[in-house]
Amino acid sequence: MVVLDSCTADIVANFPHLQVLTVDDDMAGAARDRGIRAVLRALTADQRDLARVWIACTDADSTVPVDWLSTHIRCADQVADLVLGTVRPDLMELDAATAVRWFDRHALVDGHDHVHGANMGGRADRGRSG
Repeated sequence: MVVLDSCTADIVANFPHLQVLTVDDDMAGAARDRGIRAVLRALTADQRDLARVWIACTDADSTVPVDWLSTHIRCADQVADLVLGTVRPDLMELDAATAVRWFDRHALVDGHDHVHGANMGGRADRGRSG
């Protein structure tokens, strides 16, 4: 499922096997929520074992490592219910002062207090609000 929030479908047009949901929320969290709910509604009866369904989320303006999804699956196989990770800005897009400010405010170590939906995954049966 790809959720397009206030953007065009140019890139996903090359991937006809993807389900596309177009919204105009202009808020990543709201769009992510609508996408997850759409995925859960679309599951067939034999896919209803939601403990076996892993939902991984990132954003179109993020670049994930090549092993990002396999790392999520490995964590799920090891009985993780949730994976939260950090994100970093592309340093090529920032001036030096902005990059320094960003790294001063974001410790990229375990125990940090900032969570980004652009690097998140979890079991479909956890934290459902209906």
